[in-house]
Amino acid sequence: MDRLNRLARTVLIALFILSLGMASLSAAVHATYTPESRLYFKRAPSPFTSDSMFGTKLGQFKIWTDDGNIYTPVLTVTPDAYSTAIKMTGLFTWDPPNYSTKEDLIFNVVFLAYRQGSNPANGFLSQPWGEPRVAVAGNIANVQGTSAQPYLIDVFLLNSNINAGVLGEANLDNPGQGFLLDSPYTFNSPFNPSFGLATADYPNTNMYNYVHGTTVLTEGETNTGSYVEVDSPSGENSGHGTTPIVDPGGMTGGDPNGNGGIIYGDEPEPDPVIHTLFSLATDTVPITLSQYTGTQVREINTASLQVMVYHPQGGETVNVDVTFTDDSPPGFSGFHLLHETPGPSIPYNLYWGTNNTQITKGVPIQWNNLAQGTYTKKIFLGRINEVSVNFAAEGSYKSIVTITITNRD
Repeated sequence: MDRLNRLARTVLIALFILSLGMASLSAAVHATYTPESRLYFKRAPSPFTSDSMFGTKLGQFKIWTDDGNIYTPVLTVTPDAYSTAIKMTGLFTWDPPNYSTKEDLIFNVVFLAYRQGSNPANGFLSQPWGEPRVAVAGNIANVQGTSAQPYLIDVFLLNSNINAGVLGEANLDNPGQGFLLDSPYTFNSPFNPSFGLATADYPNTNMYNYVHGTTVLTEGETNTGSYVEVDSPSGENSGHGTTPIVDPGGMTGGDPNGNGGIIYGDEPEPDPVIHTLFSLATDTVPITLSQYTGTQVREINTASLQVMVYHPQGGETVNVDVTFTDDSPPGFSGFHLLHETPGPSIPYNLYWGTNNTQITKGVPIQWNNLAQGTYTKKIFLGRINEVSVNFAAEGSYKSIVTITITNRD
């Protein structure tokens, strides 16, 4: 009996240890970072509401786990993102419209964290004051993020620190009203911060216990974590300072010395782009020759041209050339039906739009002033010489017609 009791206790202890280990391990963390492709300064960049706030969104992290639980996410940052480290030069005034001098202006990198689908105004604000680690959801934080609703971290460059809040006014000495519209603002020194993303392995973990500077503790009983692989345009990044935040082509202003800069204003509207898509109602048309001889002309197909205008500004049109050719041997004039075996051919006529507008092989037909929309033209065949048909060899005849569409401008 004693031996049986000892065996029972051993089994219970083993099961308890196994259960405890399974409960304490965090699920795999996934993350992406997408930088903004073009950077333009704005007043009150959404979701900030005060007209005194001035800045731009640099990009966005998306974080999620298989079980939806994320523990104390932390960003480690390079020194060029620290508070007061970011200085820019550009026209600024306390007395608009007088912008006679350039001023040195202070900016901050600010993080706004919230779950997708929630109100960003209720998110958590943070910034790198003077050390390389930033708790983007709080020093001790358990947040939710799934693949369908990830936890988001928006990265901003602002003329304020986080004390003002999303709904507050800028609290540095360069309010948004003093910047000059359509003017460039240039970084005084290179600005290309790189970040690392880490998460804790266990709930209710304090940032200071598992991230020491830029070192993440990976061994211990509870206060452990790891850097997360971040999928970004620059590749898979894992570790401190491995995820670039600014798109290399995102700067919209700069100076002759090569320092990057950002223009204050709306992004220019892209030029209109026109695409055309040509199609036929059917690819194969069987005919009975006796129905197309003499004066007989019949519709055999319908051509459609769809004109699509991207980024329209109004009044965009396109002119196209439509050219018909066939597979008859070189030197043959006009269109020909070819016998299934080498032999005499039967000339035939095609018509464009009406049964009287004859198509000349190889000569472009102009289709002009086409705005966005879908246009159709009927294609006719007929007026085949009856004598040619009567003296043609028995068998099947075929003609392969190629239609080429060329956008003329």
